[in-house]
Amino acid sequence: MKSIIFEGEILKVECGASLSLVMSKCLNNGLTGFEFSTGIPGTIGGALITNAGANGGTISDNLISVSILDKNKEVELLKEEITFEYRKSSITPNQIIIGAKFKLVKGDVLKAKKNINLYLKHRNETQPVKLPSAGSVFRNPLPKFAGEIIEQLGLKGLSEGDAQVSELHANYIVNKGKANPNEIFTLIEKVRKKGYSINEAETFDYVYGIGAPIMDSQKRAIAGISISGTKGSINVKTVEDLAYRVTDTAKLISKKLIGGLSHL
Repeated sequence: MKSIIFEGEILKVECGASLSLVMSKCLNNGLTGFEFSTGIPGTIGGALITNAGANGGTISDNLISVSILDKNKEVELLKEEITFEYRKSSITPNQIIIGAKFKLVKGDVLKAKKNINLYLKHRNETQPVKLPSAGSVFRNPLPKFAGEIIEQLGLKGLSEGDAQVSELHANYIVNKGKANPNEIFTLIEKVRKKGYSINEAETFDYVYGIGAPIMDSQKRAIAGISISGTKGSINVKTVEDLAYRVTDTAKLISKKLIGGLSHL
C-alpha cells in the first residue's frame, strides 16, 4: 500500500506512502504543491486523517479525492464530501484510508527546493530534531500556540522517566534514552491537566495515536486503548478487543486493511 503513480499532473498515491518520498517523487516529475510536507514524519493516510500541515500548507489543499474502506466496501469520497479543519477531518476511525488523488502543477522545481531548504533550516533551529519524538503533541488553540502556553506554565523540561517536555520546543515530548509509552502518556496527561485547569478545554486535545486513553467530552477516560485520540469513537477497552476488530475485518480484505492501518 505504498504505490505512487503520476498521470500528468494527477498524483495517485496509496495510504502507506511516506510524505517525504511523495514530495521527492513529485519534484523529480517536475510537479510542485507538496513542499508543505517538508519535515513532517508520517504517511499519506495519517496526514489525511489529521489534515496535517506545515510551512503554510496542508494536505487537503491540492486534494481531489480519498479512497476509503467503509463498512467493508471501497468508496471514493470527493474532497467536497469531507470536512477539513485545523488538524482534523471528518474521516472517522471506522473509515480505513486506502489511497488518495491530488492535483499538482508543473512548477519551478529549483525554487521549490530552495523553499524546502529554508523550511528544513527553520525546523532544525526551532525543533528538537536530534532526539526521538512523535512531533507536536497538542493541537494549537488558534490563534494561540500550545508550545507557548506550555512554556508559560513553566513546564519546559518536565520529565517522567526518560520522557521529557522539550527544552527547545515545549509542544514536543522527547525520548532522552529509554522512555516507554506509559511514561510518555503520563507526562502528556500531566501537561494536559495543567493546561486544562487554566485554558479552554480544547486547548489540550491529544493528537491521534494508538495507546492514548479514550476521553469523552468531559475529558474522562472511558477506555484503555484508543485509535482516535480524544474522540473515543471506537469502543475498544482492551488490546484483545482491538485485535478482534482488526482480525474480523482482515478476513474480508486483508491486503487493503494492513495498508490502511498505516494511517493510525
